[in-house]
Amino acid sequence: MKHNIRKQKITDKRYQGGIALRIISICSIYVLLNLFLFNYLTYKKLEFLRWKIHLPVETVGEIIKPYLLFSTILSVSLTLVTLFVFMWYIFNKTSGPIFRLKSDIEKVADGDLSISIYLRRGDDFKDTAGTLNRMASSLKNKF
Repeated sequence: MKHNIRKQKITDKRYQGGIALRIISICSIYVLLNLFLFNYLTYKKLEFLRWKIHLPVETVGEIIKPYLLFSTILSVSLTLVTLFVFMWYIFNKTSGPIFRLKSDIEKVADGDLSISIYLRRGDDFKDTAGTLNRMASSLKNKF
């Protein structure tokens, strides 16, 4: 029973689901960008070639290949950059509250039970901070 409660407190499914949803959204946007860019470039080239009497290529693959490579490389590059920026944002958004929680826990461990953990608006781990504040208050009342 205790193990399940601990697991529920440590694992916030809404937080993890939000991160997963954002990553899926970023990847989906760039997949659609890749499809649009590829279709636009190949349609433009095929329309140009349609009006020529003699096609200078033997296969359609020769026409499409450069545009497929260009759109794929551009889309993958933009996706990786966006995901890197997003992960950096998530790291910065979580590292500040964790640092504050850690420093306040160390104060409580040293015997300072008068602390109260305050997180900024929009910070994650507010429920953890509330639990730690209740713990410090309970310890203060016991001693």
